[in-house]
Amino acid sequence: MMRMGWALALLMAASASGALGLATVRRWTREPAALPARRDPRTLPDVDLRLILSKIREGDLLAIRGDLAGARRAWTEARRRGEGIWQIHEGIGDSLARVALRDEAEREYATAESLVPSRFVEARRTIRAKRAQSAWDAGRHRDAFVLMLDLDPPPSDRLVALWSLVPDKPNLLRRTRERAEVANPKLWFAISEFHRLEGAATESARALARYARSVEPWNASLCRLAVSRLREVKLHTEALEVCGAWSRALPQDVDAHRSAGDLWRELGDLRRAYLAYTSIVDIRPGDADAHRLLGRALREMRRLDEAIRSFENSKSLRPEEPDRWIDVAETVALRDPAAAEKLFDEIARKTWDARFGNVVETIRRRQAERWVREFEEAKKRGDQARVRELRRILGQYNVPEGAFDLKIVMTWDTQTDVDMDVIDPSGEHVHHGHAGSKAGGKYWVDNTSGHGPETFTLPRAAAGTYRIGAHFHSGAVRTTVKFVLILYEDTDRERRIERELIFEKAGEQKFLPELTIP
Repeated sequence: MMRMGWALALLMAASASGALGLATVRRWTREPAALPARRDPRTLPDVDLRLILSKIREGDLLAIRGDLAGARRAWTEARRRGEGIWQIHEGIGDSLARVALRDEAEREYATAESLVPSRFVEARRTIRAKRAQSAWDAGRHRDAFVLMLDLDPPPSDRLVALWSLVPDKPNLLRRTRERAEVANPKLWFAISEFHRLEGAATESARALARYARSVEPWNASLCRLAVSRLREVKLHTEALEVCGAWSRALPQDVDAHRSAGDLWRELGDLRRAYLAYTSIVDIRPGDADAHRLLGRALREMRRLDEAIRSFENSKSLRPEEPDRWIDVAETVALRDPAAAEKLFDEIARKTWDARFGNVVETIRRRQAERWVREFEEAKKRGDQARVRELRRILGQYNVPEGAFDLKIVMTWDTQTDVDMDVIDPSGEHVHHGHAGSKAGGKYWVDNTSGHGPETFTLPRAAAGTYRIGAHFHSGAVRTTVKFVLILYEDTDRERRIERELIFEKAGEQKFLPELTIP
């Protein structure tokens, strides 16, 4: 009578032979034979079980000692006594795999798999995975690929890794697609990656969308990625199908509705876009963030009155948060800049909880972000007059897209560390350790290991004398440092000056001739 069961018995066998190292051996050849008849392991007497396991362990030990012929005899005897019992064939396959007899191991696993009763799904999957690994290790990449297609879930990362190794890619892709269509839609993820590796962005996006819709519509991050990729290749209708599956799986996820609204708007169907956007607050009527999200969408559609109402709803639900007040003021500014300035002043004067930081700086940052958005839109329209106007405005916020009274760009010709120095008329010295001045000057990036650039900007340049130079911080080669000074950028008064300084050794600090701004 069998007391512990086959799983424990084979675990003992694996433990006894677990120390086996890989051996360089000759191929164990044998003629293919018909598959044995399945036997019920419960009919095997304990004495026979112990003998079979002993023979498997004996073969493992002989292989360790280098006696492969003896090991083969032991494994053959174990197979003869346990023929038709899948656990025995699997155990022998494990022994063969451990000594790198990979083809023989794969054949033994194939026999074991054919004998596993259909109700033991996990056992079949485990043996199929072992077969695939043996084929891969033996260099039979196509066979390994085909075997993995039948695993559930499919090992997508391993299939993708094999893709670069397999021959006959078109036929394998066709076979994988057929398998995904008929039996296992989880394969669509791997198919998407195959297409991506081949540079087929459209087919990759479509396959990822099929996976998202049919397998993981509840995975918001995946759906978001699928929608993004479909938008990139202009497949808006298919992206909307993903949004539909996403919103059905996660009806409270407002991002699904926002994404659908964006897609309808890009298709030019503003009515459906509006319906998708407004459903955001239908599903979350008391959620301040939902009202805020709707407000932003309506503002982008230039439905300003409705956007203001949505932002007011958001503010009334979270009145303690200054950002929600700023939302209202920013939207009012699109229609009535003077009224918006009063709102901004009111917000700045209010007393806010310390956890919200410097609200005045927040207002300034948010206003800068708004002007940057307008700047990008003007560039897209090709409105050069508005672009120039907005660059001057952005300069007042000291953001890179802006135009400045003074901009200095410094580069150099060696792989060394050079630092810019700017001394303004007040005597304040701006450098890599003191990156901002009281006059609004800003040292943007300290480039320590390249050729630059390093940039200094000043939105409003006071009249007076400026000293501009550099400090050769480290390096052992002669270095030429180039400066481009731009005065009143992008205006009728624009002037550009190019100068150079030459440094011979580390530690030197030099200045250009003084720059005087009247």
